[in-house]
Amino acid sequence: MKFGRLFLSLSFLAPLVLASPSFASLSLRQGLYWGGGSRYIVIAIRGDRVCYSGSSPNGYSISSVSPIPQQPGFHKIEGFEDITLSQVNSNTVLFGGSEYTLEDSDIFVADELADCLNSSIPYFHRESF
Repeated sequence: MKFGRLFLSLSFLAPLVLASPSFASLSLRQGLYWGGGSRYIVIAIRGDRVCYSGSSPNGYSISSVSPIPQQPGFHKIEGFEDITLSQVNSNTVLFGGSEYTLEDSDIFVADELADCLNSSIPYFHRESF
């Protein structure tokens, strides 16, 4: 009898769980994201074109970003094998298993990032320090 009441009293939660938004359904948000230390990424968006710029003490990369059809909400970064990018919430992206927090939604678009945004083909550029 107690089990039956517990089931009935918890059954009202099912619609809430099913209706809760998944980060997989969120679109990428433009901005500068900080991953700790001196690790930063920039997501730049122009129309339907999305580009990524990542920097660390070892160098930087600029790549085009495209959705992964089999994994809604996850994005492939050109030139990166087995690393995805996804928007966890409005202020956090997940890049290769690490969380990056939005620092600023206004970004500076440097020449190489503009080249990526203006290109209509997959784009990848990497510089090592």
